[in-house]
Amino acid sequence: IKISFYGKKAHAGIEPEKGINAILVASHAISNMHIGRIDSLTTSNIGKIEGGGATNIVTDKVTLTAEIRSHIPETLEYELNHMEKCCLDAASKFNTTYTFEHNMSYPSFELSRDSHVFKLSEEAIRQVGVVPNPMVIGGGSDANILANLGYNCAILS
Repeated sequence: IKISFYGKKAHAGIEPEKGINAILVASHAISNMHIGRIDSLTTSNIGKIEGGGATNIVTDKVTLTAEIRSHIPETLEYELNHMEKCCLDAASKFNTTYTFEHNMSYPSFELSRDSHVFKLSEEAIRQVGVVPNPMVIGGGSDANILANLGYNCAILS
């Protein structure tokens, strides 16, 4: 997710009231977002914030990158909409604008324990003397992409 908030430059020492501080707008939006562990299958994170310059200038643009991960498509959509609503509310409160761009990088997938790939993987792990420990993870891998294309695959580590 890439979000940019647009403020208005002004001299911070002479006429700050003529500016709109994009950092303030972004911080207001972020403070209302669900960040961190949302539930057992959903997380959200702000990874980077960029913007500003001189301390004597009201910042006119701030861009942040974020992500939301969920194994439940409806929860993912809900959280994405909530994050954008936080941006809309903040921009409205400070009478300014924002852009909100997002894309799906790693679609979630579930490998059935009854599938051939699961059983084959489990047996191979046992044959080398390791006890299999299947679990749901929040990581992203090529397996997410391949599963979304219809391939049966597993993540082994």
